[in-house]
Order: sequence, then C-alpha cells, then structure tokens
Amino acid sequence: MIADLRTDHRVIAPTLPYGAHRRPLSRPPTPDLVNELIAEFLERLDLIGVTLVENDCGRAQTVAARHPERLARLALIACEAFDTYPPGLPGKMIGAACRVPGGVSLLVRVLGLRPLRRLPVGIGALTKRPVPDAVVDGWLRPRPPLAELLPQGRLVEIEDTRTLIPEDQPELLASLLREFIADTR
Repeated sequence: MIADLRTDHRVIAPTLPYGAHRRPLSRPPTPDLVNELIAEFLERLDLIGVTLVENDCGRAQTVAARHPERLARLALIACEAFDTYPPGLPGKMIGAACRVPGGVSLLVRVLGLRPLRRLPVGIGALTKRPVPDAVVDGWLRPRPPLAELLPQGRLVEIEDTRTLIPEDQPELLASLLREFIADTR
C-alpha cells in the first residue's frame, strides 16, 4: 500500500517501537511514549498539513488531539474507537451483547451496577485499580459513530478483510486514501 501511494504522494513511514525497531528503547513502548515519538517525528521534520494514517491501534487519535496544528487529515483504519473499545474480554462481551437482541441494554444495566464493574467480564480485566465511577458512567453514555463527530468524517467498510487491511486489501485501501485526501483538500 505504501509503495502504491508513493507514486503520487509523499509518504513517510517511520519504524515505531512495536517490535520492529532496530535499537532497544530506554523505556518500555507505552502508548504515551509512541504518541510522543510520533509528535516528535512530525516536529523534527517540521511537517505541517499531514495526513496521519494509522492501522489498528488508534493512537493517532491522541496525536491529533494533542497536536492538531500539524495535521490536515486523520485516516483511522481498523482502529479502536467508541464501538470497538475496550479491547480484550470486555470488548468481546460488548461484541457478544451486540449480537443478541436487548444485549447491549442488559450489559449497560449490569455495568451500571457499580459493585459489578470490577468483575473480569466488566472493567476489572483492564485495570489493577478501580476506575472512578464517573469515568465508567461516561463510557456507558451512548455515542454516535466516530465518523459523525469529525467535520469531514466518513466511515468506509471494506469487505473480505480483517484488522490488517493494508495487508488484506492494499490496492483498495490506497485508492480510498487517495480519494479521501483529494476530497478533503
């Protein structure tokens, strides 16, 4: 996909510390560290008007929130957002609840019972310490799809693929990114 886009766009693809980095890091590759590295990368190269593309992790959302002055566009590909977060067992429980009529309503009511939130099928599997009730209450509030919240947002579903869309459908993804960039100039 990168080679395809490079034919008519300037593409810079840094090696991020997800196991492919060449030298050991001085500290563990936490989400915040990766966000800082991306922001520093943009700053050191003095990149402005960037289309930041990310697959899977959803960390680009944080970079966009903290450094909007550097970005013109944000392309989130198979990323966690409102409807795919939290990951892991709680995320699977939410997914299962979505497939059963009335399941989401039941799950929200169960998680609305504060003593049950610390169970492994609730928020308890994601943290070592309790999450404040006000935070969980906010998570349980209904939200529109992320694409509806962004001024030029759009949701595109790509058939016959899983999370690693650049591997499963590279030509189609490159074409969709070209179209998105052209439409949002």
